[in-house]
Amino acid sequence: MNRRFAVGSLVAMLVGLAVSAPVMSAEVTVPEHVRELMVQLMQETKVAAVAPNGPAADFIADGDPNTLELVFLADKKDGPSHVSDDGEVIFIAPRTKDKVQQELISQAFYLRALRRVSTNNAETPPAQAPGEKAPN
Repeated sequence: MNRRFAVGSLVAMLVGLAVSAPVMSAEVTVPEHVRELMVQLMQETKVAAVAPNGPAADFIADGDPNTLELVFLADKKDGPSHVSDDGEVIFIAPRTKDKVQQELISQAFYLRALRRVSTNNAETPPAQAPGEKAPN
């Protein structure tokens, strides 16, 4: 497979994905604000294709939250197709079906959106109860 073509196809597919698609083969009800954030992230995220020398377990991500790394594994023994826990890396094993790739992409952006929402919530100061004095 031509890796350059694969990345171009996946980038085009990212924005075109219905974000209500299954996330890893399980129907998930995605709140509207998370869906909107997923679309925003799909439009803003840079995609980098990587062909590692070795198994998925040895791969070191770039650590850039604005980059989605697509790691094309050379052999099935290098690991299964899956998404990293933080949604920053998608590992694609040889002969992974398009439907599975779409589910992995949906899962990655779902995880990224949830992380962004939780980060934004953590940065928001707690609401002040009526009658309470604001902290200094």
